[in-house]
Amino acid sequence: HKALNEYYDEIVGLLDDFAETMQGRLMKRLPNFPKVVPFDSELPQDNIAVFRNYLDTARDVYAKYPELQSIIDNIQCLNSKTMYLLTMR
Repeated sequence: HKALNEYYDEIVGLLDDFAETMQGRLMKRLPNFPKVVPFDSELPQDNIAVFRNYLDTARDVYAKYPELQSIIDNIQCLNSKTMYLLTMR
């Protein structure tokens, strides 16, 4: 439960950073994003893995914006750390 608590505490700030940085970079409100595959698993690590795959695609989409890639990297770091902590049993 500690791993997920840390994840939820940190992911909100990182997603806010991404949204605000993107709006500042583009100087307009966020565009419509493609829908993410809905999370259909009750296992947190499965949902985090789906999110990680989505972020890999997002990193390619925003390749021309290094500041956005940096935030995506930070999110991926949090995802990997959380996956490790959830599977350490």
